[in-house]
Amino acid sequence: MLPLREVGVLGIAYADTRGRTVETAYWKPKSPNNVYVVADGFRSLLRSTDSAFDRDLEEWVASSSRRMIRAAAAEAAAEAAATAAREDERLVRLTIETYCSTAVAGYEVVFTDDAEARDGTDWAENIRRYDLPLDLSTRWPDIILRDPIAGGFWIIDCVESDGEIDAVRKAEIGAAARSDHRWGHIRRSAA
Repeated sequence: MLPLREVGVLGIAYADTRGRTVETAYWKPKSPNNVYVVADGFRSLLRSTDSAFDRDLEEWVASSSRRMIRAAAAEAAAEAAATAAREDERLVRLTIETYCSTAVAGYEVVFTDDAEARDGTDWAENIRRYDLPLDLSTRWPDIILRDPIAGGFWIIDCVESDGEIDAVRKAEIGAAARSDHRWGHIRRSAA
């Protein structure tokens, strides 16, 4: 919710159930009646007509420096993703060729998520063989390495920017790995 609050999509509020009112911009500590509400500026954007939506969206984004920064970052990330896809996922390939061969020498690559296909990947056999907990409901790391001697795994998520780490993605991958006994000894890394 924090990113949505940061750019003005959501706001905080307190639902007074006795008085049947909602007090916006108020958050009562430890209360189960705290709620998120759609911010007024964003609500008006949602009411835009189809013909005016693009213009209204552009004006809404331009009305906040935080939104402009986030929009620029999202556009840059989308362009980087498109570039990476066009270049045959070069970051994943380069990470395996350079980082993995030195930092985790001896580990074998058992999975890469360098294609957007979630079923029928080239790695489907390894997913079954090593009982990797990857399905449509989980975040997939970019590379999974396996120690052929000890059987432990090394998870790598490639990042093609010098910006902040996607903390939500990192937490979800880590939580899935920690909660599943099949992963055994897990080491995490970021390339």
